[in-house]
Amino acid sequence: MVNVLSTRIVGMAKRLLVEQDPVDQELSSHDVIDAILAAKEEWLAAREYFDNATDPDLIDHAIFSIEAAERKYMYLLKQAKDKGVFLNDTDFLNGLH
Repeated sequence: MVNVLSTRIVGMAKRLLVEQDPVDQELSSHDVIDAILAAKEEWLAAREYFDNATDPDLIDHAIFSIEAAERKYMYLLKQAKDKGVFLNDTDFLNGLH
């Protein structure tokens, strides 16, 4: 059991260290905005999941999902701002550009 768990943890750590954040890669402003809009949709989906969860264990999972999605969204917004990529109201209203 311990060996399986340690193998999974090592695998997750490798993925986290090898995979780069989409904002850190050489992406166009359009791609960065797409990543932010996708994260926003993920956040909204997590909130919808929470609204429909009835089992106490699923409610805990839903809360975790909301918090994770919100942090991802806020992180991407901050990274975009730091890189000089700004969204306009049309991007948010339409979800497209």
